[in-house]
Amino acid sequence: MTGFSRFLRKEIIKVDEVDLSIMWTTSALIPPFGVFVPVLSTVIICFASYYFFKWINGDVIVHIRDATKNHSWTSLRMSSKAWYCSICESLLLNGIGVYCDCCGVCADTDCIKKANKRLQCKVITSKTDVFFHHWVKGNLPLGALCALCQDDCSMEPGLVDFQCCWCQRTVHTECLKGLEKECDFGPFRNIIVPPWCVQVARMKSSIHRHLLLRGVQDPGWQNWCPLVVVANRKSGNNDGGIVLSEFRKYLNPVQVLDLAERTPAAALQWSVLVAPKPIKLLIAGGDGTVSWILSSVHKMDLDPQPAVSLLPLGTGNDLSRVLGWGKQNHSEIDVEKLIGRLLMPRQHF
Repeated sequence: MTGFSRFLRKEIIKVDEVDLSIMWTTSALIPPFGVFVPVLSTVIICFASYYFFKWINGDVIVHIRDATKNHSWTSLRMSSKAWYCSICESLLLNGIGVYCDCCGVCADTDCIKKANKRLQCKVITSKTDVFFHHWVKGNLPLGALCALCQDDCSMEPGLVDFQCCWCQRTVHTECLKGLEKECDFGPFRNIIVPPWCVQVARMKSSIHRHLLLRGVQDPGWQNWCPLVVVANRKSGNNDGGIVLSEFRKYLNPVQVLDLAERTPAAALQWSVLVAPKPIKLLIAGGDGTVSWILSSVHKMDLDPQPAVSLLPLGTGNDLSRVLGWGKQNHSEIDVEKLIGRLLMPRQHF
């Protein structure tokens, strides 16, 4: 064997030793592929189980808006009433602006961010049962009377006088000091869920500004029977959205649910949370919406059963007509008159 052959053989042996050393080190650091299979399958099963149970329970969770972040803005509707911005107090011409359908604050497009920071919206939950009026300045309804002197309010142009967004009382600016600070929630208190009775939990690891309704306590008021309003804001010619906006003003906003965001099962969770007290359930919609909710009531076998009333919207209202609830309602809804009829036993509208 020549010298070159012996040299080449030694170099090959050295290379083989290095390869074996590398293979041994790599196998020590990286386990065999078979070890990954049970670990990976366990992780997949855990994630699948989590999202499966989340999907099952998702229909019965009541999501509510976090009122501490922003107002519930909606576009102004054209009417004979003059609207003024709650920040700059300028007249909102041609209905160009927005208003909060929960508390009644108004703003032009340039003052929305300022309104969110400076003016508090209607609270949905509270830790104390001593509750004061939530006064909102200006933009009172037509024909408003002062709760103290019984004279007409808002007789002068501009952002004048005040209204409580809970009891709906209106008062002159100069009469405001003469009223009691504590709010009694007005004539409709027996269908309102006061903020201290609402128990909420924040959503974790979510980008949405929503809370979860965890429980509802009994305020201890005589004949208390909360009203829950359900409608679909996307149905028909937006009549459902108008109904939802109107009732947020009179009730706690958590009592108003949009079927475009949640299923009937979420709305009917109120019967479970309030039990053994019954609830009043107002369904605003056509035959399809009514059938959808009544089917859910039957499947859930609620105890006690909610007292169901119907506000027919749109054109397909054969069921409402046959049951004596009427065929169709006007686009302008008188909420106070409607609530008054709801409080009367065995009344149809």
